[in-house]
This record gives sequence, C-alpha cells and structure tokens, in this order.
Amino acid sequence: MLEKGKISNKQMVMLFTICRLMLTMAFLPYVNSPPWSQDLWISSILAFPMHIILALPVYTLAKRFSKLSLIESIEAMYVWFFLHRTSTILRELGEFLTAVPYPETPIIVFIIASALCAAYAVFHGLETIGRLAEIIAPVILSSVFLVFLLIAKDVDISNLTPVLEDGIVPVLYGAFVIAARTTMGMFLWILIPYINEPRKIRNSLLIVFLIFSLHLTPS
Repeated sequence: MLEKGKISNKQMVMLFTICRLMLTMAFLPYVNSPPWSQDLWISSILAFPMHIILALPVYTLAKRFSKLSLIESIEAMYVWFFLHRTSTILRELGEFLTAVPYPETPIIVFIIASALCAAYAVFHGLETIGRLAEIIAPVILSSVFLVFLLIAKDVDISNLTPVLEDGIVPVLYGAFVIAARTTMGMFLWILIPYINEPRKIRNSLLIVFLIFSLHLTPS
C-alpha cells in the first residue's frame, strides 16, 4: 500500500528518539564500546558530531532527490538491508524480554507479537505512527530523566578519572563506533518525502543526535 500521510518534524524527532533509545536501553551495546574505560562518557559526547558526519552523505542525497524515497531510489539492496535490520531488532527485543521480565516464555512469541504490532501500525500509515511517537517519547524521556535524578546522589564523579588516560585516539574511535551503530541515516531518506516541512529537517536531525548523545553520556 502506498503511503499518503504526512508527519511533522516534531514527530520525526520523536520517532527517531524512540527507535534509538528503546533499543539502547534494552540491548546496551555501547557499554562494550571502545575505549573500554572510564573515558567512554567522552566518546558518547563526541558521538554527536560523528552522527552528523555519518548521516551527511544520506542527508545530502535525500535533499537532492527529495521527491523520491530510499526504496524508490535503490530498491533491491535496501529492501534486503531493512529485512535484515528488522530481523535483528526483533531478535534483540525478544532476547531482552526473555532475559529480564519473561524468562519462561519462548522468544518466538515476542518476535511474532512484535512483528504483528509493527505490521498493524504500518497498515494504518505513517501519520498514526507519528502521533503515537508524540505520546510515547515524552513518557520515555521523562522516565529516563527521573531515573537519573534518583541515582544522582550516589554518583561518584571520581570514577571518571583519569581523563584521557590512553590519549584521544581511543576516545575518537569509541565515538565513531557509538555513532555508527545508529543506522537512522538510512531511514531518513524514506521519511523525507512525508515530512511537512523538509526545510527544517536539518535542525530536527541535530536535536535527535543531541538527545542520543545526552542520553548515552550519563549512562
């Protein structure tokens, strides 16, 4: 079915925020990122400009061909990419749910249920998903912020020292790895034709990348 709906820049920010933060909180891959030391928080901050650098090629092409989505531009390769990416995300979600809240439930149950929910949302269109993101994202961000406030009194800043013990190169490499794990640059091209104000998308992306970096830094 062809997508006929439109979403706002705010809804785009909320969609990307939910997609990234939920996966990060469930899978926590950045904990094993270089430089594998107390300087990881610096890498998280430097991941902000790295996000921009990695998304820049896709952003440039998407702006140049703003009337064509990603799938319309390069079909076969990206269909396979998104199938692979979707299967990976479903597996990670299933692993999280079976490892923590429902260890006795078969993982296939959560994979099938998640896939059916996603298919139902897609059937109802992008506008519906965007409106849902506007509701869910503030709840998630508020919950994360509340957790940080509750544990702030137990934070020992001395654990962050010594700073740059092994130099700047491992930190920069860590920032690149953290940013590279965000494949949202590929999704950007798909969404651009359906955003109400494509001229403001640059600022919206900067907000998304900033949220990612701020979320990872204290983690």
